[in-house]
Order: sequence, then structure tokens, then C-alpha cells
Amino acid sequence: MKTRIQYNKIIIFILLYLLFIGIDYEFEAISGLTLSNQQFFELIQAIGLLLLYIIPFVILLIFLYKRWEHPLYTLPLTLFIGYFSTGWLAGEANEWASHQIIHSLGNNAIVINWLDALTAPVIEEIIKLICVVMIVYLLNPKTLKTYLLIGACVGLGFQICEDISYIVNVATENIHKIVPQAFNRISGSVTSHWLYTALFAVGVGSVKIKHAISIKETLLCLIAPITLHFLWNSPLNESIFVSALLSSISAYLFWHVLRLLDMKNGV
Repeated sequence: MKTRIQYNKIIIFILLYLLFIGIDYEFEAISGLTLSNQQFFELIQAIGLLLLYIIPFVILLIFLYKRWEHPLYTLPLTLFIGYFSTGWLAGEANEWASHQIIHSLGNNAIVINWLDALTAPVIEEIIKLICVVMIVYLLNPKTLKTYLLIGACVGLGFQICEDISYIVNVATENIHKIVPQAFNRISGSVTSHWLYTALFAVGVGSVKIKHAISIKETLLCLIAPITLHFLWNSPLNESIFVSALLSSISAYLFWHVLRLLDMKNGV
């Protein structure tokens, strides 16, 4: 029988392995661009616009870390892991799944329109959750507050990675569209991956920590992230009214869970 220390070593090695692949993967994606020095500078400026949401979110997380007396060193650690260990893996998995679906169902308009909804929600949420579970195993948290913080940080790291990759991909096609793409990513950032993973982590944590929250709330946290992600990526979300509705539901659910945990001591 392997001891907990042995499992910790295995998990640390896996995370490091994924992390170093991610570092090479993400930086090579940028260094491989055929851009002039001026265009690279414009690209860095466009990526810098993401700080408009990153800084407020980090401030919010620092506030919650301090309010709930959680060790602050885990914030940059989980952000870093979320960025480099999950982003590239989800990208590769999404691409593989897309090829499989097209091969099975055909390359028609209906399949193409629903492709992002059929792949990303399940693949990305599961990959992020596996990362959260590994970190949770290492830290062995006792409260759902910690699960929420770890999930939010891993999700935010993934979200930043995805946003940068979208901007970089646009740069390969038309350098003049990188700023509009950056603002497009910022507009959807408030209720994106950081929120989905935070809710998902609370749902998983409540399965382990019995009676922390109700069964109804647990199921909500487990089902809502993939469902909302699916609807966001689907052809149903083609107007600002639908996207605003989905964002409102996501924000309300997170506020409800956050308030619920904040009011309970030892949860």
C-alpha cells in the first residue's frame, strides 16, 4: 500500500511534468510567430489589456484569502499551475475531440455550429477539476472555502491562458484585430472559467465534507458549471440578451454560494 507521502510525490511530479510542458508550449506559441518587433510590441500591449480584469480578480481573491485566513502563498501557486498545467492540455484535447466528432457525425453546418458546445464544456471543466483535485489532495483542506479559493485560482489561471491564446491566434491572421479580440475576451471574463471551476470545486468538496451544504446545493455546484459553459458556447448564445442572461445566472449562483460559505463557520 502506498502511503500518503508517496502519493504526494507522484502528484507533485505529474503537476511539474504538465507545468513544464505548458511553459514550453505557451512560450513557443508566441516565439514562433512571424511578426516584426513593432507587431510583437503591439501584441504584448493587447495582452496587457487583460490586466483590466486580472487585477480586480486577484484583489478579490486576496481579500477572500485574508478574510477566510487561508495561506496566501497558495494563490500564486495555484494560479501558476492553472495557467501552465491545464491550458495546453485542454487545447490539445479539444482539438482531438473535435476531429473525432467531425469524423463520426460529418463535417456539416449543424455539427460545426455545435462543436464548441460539445467539446469544451466537458473537456475543459474536467481537466481543470482534475488539477483542483490533485492540489486539494496535496493541501488536504478542511473547509469548502478552501475548495472555492483553489478552484477560482486554477480557473483564473486557465482563463488567462485561454484569453492570451485567442489573442495570439488572431495575431497570426490579422495583427490589427488583436485589440478588439482582447476587449472581446475581457467582456466575458466576469463569469468565465474562474467562476465555473470555483463552483465545481465546491460541489466536489461537499461530497467529501459531509453536511457542509445541502444536497440540492451540492448538485447545483456539480451540474451548473458544465451546463452554463455548454449554453455559453452553443449557437443559442448569439445575442447580448442571451449572454447577459447566462452571465446573470452564473454571477447569482456564485454570489449565493459565496454568501452561504461566508456565513458558516468552519465550512
